[in-house]
Amino acid sequence: MIITNNQQQDIRSQDEIFIFGYGSLVWKPDFESNKKFIAHLPGYERRFWQSSVHHRGTEEKPGRCLTLIPADGSKCWGLVYQVTGNENVKKVYDYLFMREQSIGCYDLKVLPVVPKDKRINNGKPIMALVYYATPKNPHYVEESEEKSAKCIATSHGIAGHSIEYLFRVTDFMTEHLPSEEEPHLYNVDRMVRKKIGLSQTNLQPWSILTQCDRFDEIIRGSRRHYNFNDNIIFTR
Repeated sequence: MIITNNQQQDIRSQDEIFIFGYGSLVWKPDFESNKKFIAHLPGYERRFWQSSVHHRGTEEKPGRCLTLIPADGSKCWGLVYQVTGNENVKKVYDYLFMREQSIGCYDLKVLPVVPKDKRINNGKPIMALVYYATPKNPHYVEESEEKSAKCIATSHGIAGHSIEYLFRVTDFMTEHLPSEEEPHLYNVDRMVRKKIGLSQTNLQPWSILTQCDRFDEIIRGSRRHYNFNDNIIFTR
């Protein structure tokens, strides 16, 4: 269910909340938590269908961020953060309200997530806050993977390049859940790598790629020196 204003105040009054992250929250939460663990959200899949005109793009060249779409029989993997203590709950909730709702135009829902480690909550679902965009917001864009990849490859905002957002989510999945298939995420990842000139065999993570001077220049804003369609092979 979508959270109403009154329910949001009720959440702020709690002594413990759980937050499910599936996009930038898996690698850049920017808030303190008491515990974090891998979990999945049943019945949903990730899509790069939320344009970003602030964090990962501009009004002139919007980037792309992830949202969720209902999908029977599917699951979306991510990280759950446990925040305890009312003052901490208020602080984190208010920060996420600004980041995800005020700026990101995401809605807030409370949904059941299932811990990967069955020792957590005896493997039973935990109700967690989930931020995701719906077709009702002005930045929602249902589009092809090719279009998403093109926007991601060429856009950046105040928080950094859209490529960072994509690659770091992919890195999370390949590091922690390498056996899980996620066609949309990996298809877009491969398309972006090709567009910026990475060789087809170059699946290096973000942390390694940023050590390459030419890749680092692209991410830092010197993209005008390069043609994204050029067959540039980056080396360390």
